[in-house]
Amino acid sequence: MNLIPASTALALCATLLAGGLVPGRAAAQGFAAAYTQPNTGPVPFAQAAASGAYSITPEGALWRVLPSVSGDPLLEVLLPPGVSGHPTLAERFKLQFPLNIGKIPVARRAMVLGFHHFGVSEQALFNPNTKLPMICQQRGWLLLAPFGLVDTNFANEPSQRALEAVLAFVDKYFDWNTERIYAVGFSMGGLNALSFGLRHQDPGSYRLAGLVSHVGTVDPIYAYNTGPLNLQLLMQNPLVFGGTPTSVPFNYERVTAGRINAGNAIDVNLAPSANLLDTRVYLSINQNDPETGLKTQNDALASYLSSKGLDLLVNKYSGPVLHSWSTLDDVAACNWLESGLAPGAAPINGPPVEIFADRPARYRFTEVRALSPARVARYSVVLGSAGSNSFGVLGTRNLLELALDVGQLGLQTGQTLSFTTWSTDGTAPTFVIEDFPQTPSSIQVNGLAPASWAYDPASKELAIRPTSNGAFATVVIAP
Repeated sequence: MNLIPASTALALCATLLAGGLVPGRAAAQGFAAAYTQPNTGPVPFAQAAASGAYSITPEGALWRVLPSVSGDPLLEVLLPPGVSGHPTLAERFKLQFPLNIGKIPVARRAMVLGFHHFGVSEQALFNPNTKLPMICQQRGWLLLAPFGLVDTNFANEPSQRALEAVLAFVDKYFDWNTERIYAVGFSMGGLNALSFGLRHQDPGSYRLAGLVSHVGTVDPIYAYNTGPLNLQLLMQNPLVFGGTPTSVPFNYERVTAGRINAGNAIDVNLAPSANLLDTRVYLSINQNDPETGLKTQNDALASYLSSKGLDLLVNKYSGPVLHSWSTLDDVAACNWLESGLAPGAAPINGPPVEIFADRPARYRFTEVRALSPARVARYSVVLGSAGSNSFGVLGTRNLLELALDVGQLGLQTGQTLSFTTWSTDGTAPTFVIEDFPQTPSSIQVNGLAPASWAYDPASKELAIRPTSNGAFATVVIAP
């Protein structure tokens, strides 16, 4: 991603080599030892622009070439407010891309998102504690390390919107396989990997094929409640969550991988990591890590994900008494990720599925179009018996409108279609059947008329609100 068209990336590599800007392996090792100073706090975009050290892109982003730690070109890019996905804050990221990118088939160009830990910057991905730069160089992968707007972001929603903006920006300049996106994070960065993966389940967008969480945070509310005062004050900062878990619970809950309850287990009513059904998950847990709270969280997550039947590898081992990225076996983790098949453009596993949604977005074959304000919605989708042309949307909570691509479920809209639903909290969702060919001849809910329904011939969508109180309902639609 040389910030010029992807077809000229190879020419840029030749220029970098000719200019001596990409040192050999020996020189890179000497640089790596010095490349450890964090650059924390909000990104100083104006000062960077005034420094004259950066070139500028048509979008107003700043970029420069940095000394490599692996032999592959390394860029630092600063996105201005607005372009960054945030109205007032700039975002920074580093991107290492293959020196011979033009010779690597696009299908093999995986993208690794590397998430730094608490209180440091994305530079942590390029210090001697992690082998990721060398692993990516050897495999012909791109390595993208986002800052996340602030060094203590705890995967908050603004930092994830910034990453969406970063990926869209990179996508303008690089050809890479969007079905092979992997995420690797340590400590706070583990939460970034888990949360970004579970919140981004649109098959047509940036969806993770696999992730590695190394002694990662699982529940930021648990981290807050068990942490020291200085951590609590940082998490209350407007740049992080903007208050306590009591005053702004949604800001914490919407990015959690699983709420840890009083029994040190995942609360099944707030367990969004269930969304990771088609994502390979590698949990690395150093039993000698001095951060005992993180071990408690990861033990709970491992048990929960195992019970859900996810594609999961839990690596518990007795390493050094350190809370450090260096205790992760990076090579083994990446080998495991690569050994599985990416989920591709559509999910592998169909119903039954359980979905948690913190905002309107597409999740697998469904689209949450409206939900209760400042609440995490939850719903389960199941298929009826073979040949029944039926499905269920069960146990809905905080869900107001849900669209379904029933064709992806293997169901037919040209014959009688039925579904069963009920709410656990009294909300009464509207269900939208996508690609419905014509105005139905009849709709019955428990043998009676629905609370409301409408058909839009332009969009070919049939919207049905079965009841006014979310009570148990069986809906039968005759074409």
